[in-house]
Amino acid sequence: MRSNFAGICGYCEQDCASLVTVIEHFRPRSLFPDEWIAWDNLIYACQRCDFQKEEKWPGPPGNYDESYSYVSPNLVLGKQPAEAFFQYYLGFVEDAEVAGNSDSLVPGQMVPSSNLSPGNWWRAYRTIEDLDLNSDSNGNASGDERLPYIRNVYLETLIAEIESDFGDLYSNIDDARYLLQELSQPDQPFSSYVAAFARSLGLQVR
Repeated sequence: MRSNFAGICGYCEQDCASLVTVIEHFRPRSLFPDEWIAWDNLIYACQRCDFQKEEKWPGPPGNYDESYSYVSPNLVLGKQPAEAFFQYYLGFVEDAEVAGNSDSLVPGQMVPSSNLSPGNWWRAYRTIEDLDLNSDSNGNASGDERLPYIRNVYLETLIAEIESDFGDLYSNIDDARYLLQELSQPDQPFSSYVAAFARSLGLQVR
């Protein structure tokens, strides 16, 4: 299972090399007992995400209607990938679409995509809130423990490395293109955040 997820938590996208990990049941065993060994129900996850999710489920027990489900990180043929449900605030002035009317977002913060149907927006919102993917709903995480902060530090470090190799990123975007493409693949930490940044530069990734 670890190799299937390339050692990356299926929920928060952290590299799990130095983290305690578990095999998490997307649909909880207590509510979906027939699913306990279904392959598409198993998620490689860090202990933090497993603890946050526990036995939570937003819909009725045993109900497979996707309208009452979290967004699954497992890629299923014919279904939208998880990243289609989410977008990130990158902290740019022109990031108004993500920020909407909110002035409380911080760089690295995850929000539901703006182009979702009401039902899918609810699924994305519940996934973010119940799995605490911004690490602030429980009020226990300090600034440097919050996922938005960790995501943004990762991206800033990546940008610094790119500029060390190629010079100013914006002046040498073609040189950085292939590296950003590689680092936005699902087997890389925080790949969705890196992909969002690459797209903000006008690059087509994934």
